[in-house]
Amino acid sequence: MSLKHFGLIQLVPPLLDGVAETDINNINLWINIGLASVDPNLWGLRRYKGVGGIVGKAIARAVKGKGVLFHTEIDMGGIPVEPYNVAAYHEVIYGYKPWEYFEGHPHTPKILELPMKVRNIYDSVIISYTNHDIKRHNTWINLAYDIWLTRDAKDMTCSKGDVELMIWLYRSQDLNPAGEVVETIDMPIILDNKITTTSVDIYLQPTMLLPPGTVGGWTYIALKFVRPVTKGVVALNLTEIMQIVREVLAKHTPDMWSREKFDELYIRSIELGTEVFFGSTINVEWDLNEFYLAVFPVKMDIEKAFKIILDPVQIFKV
Repeated sequence: MSLKHFGLIQLVPPLLDGVAETDINNINLWINIGLASVDPNLWGLRRYKGVGGIVGKAIARAVKGKGVLFHTEIDMGGIPVEPYNVAAYHEVIYGYKPWEYFEGHPHTPKILELPMKVRNIYDSVIISYTNHDIKRHNTWINLAYDIWLTRDAKDMTCSKGDVELMIWLYRSQDLNPAGEVVETIDMPIILDNKITTTSVDIYLQPTMLLPPGTVGGWTYIALKFVRPVTKGVVALNLTEIMQIVREVLAKHTPDMWSREKFDELYIRSIELGTEVFFGSTINVEWDLNEFYLAVFPVKMDIEKAFKIILDPVQIFKV
């Protein structure tokens, strides 16, 4: 089904108040904030469940009409950890991530109803607009979109033939995505309420290899901003990014991906959050002040779409 509705989806500022608090004994807790959910998501700590000595918690606080505040303080109790492993993904979730689902998570509105086949996104211009503030962290982190594309609209796992697309807006020094850089491009964006371009490295890992006994095998691709954005407004053209990914996969992994095969995948979720990497202690604080998804007709010029985003009173909010 093609997109036939146009307008603005307000995910943050939240439409509802809520607090999600997680720790080693309660890894996940989804809280409905209106048109999305938030989850501190300590998924990387799951391997240490039952191990004594780990103390602390992660909190996601949604304040209606204002923003989402993430604050984590965890002490690993002297347990040896690998700093390249992810401890958590403090996130806002739009859509239906293929790993888990919690009762009370809001359905996506008609304007951008997920799951949706990739080929249908080309019928519109989809802009994602965020305003964030990375306040502090003592371990490696990023701020990144995580978009899951799967062959099946309902499978609750990912494997060979599926795609994980990340867009890294911010990252700690020396931290990079998995895989190798296959291309560097200049991409149009809004940065601090100005239309500009930014340099983006594209990383590709054709097959994600995870430890034995765990699920893996999907294709991983990440767009990393060369200049990290610590604070401020960033708006992206998700339709253009999907087209970029389509071409990169067909060019660099032709034995695995054709344009037609990619177009038949389902967009399951659009998530935004911080991957937090392990340290002996984990102290992270950041705010998400705004997160909007805007859908325009495909004939809309991207510069005009960006200008409308900068004056959103022109768009009807869902």
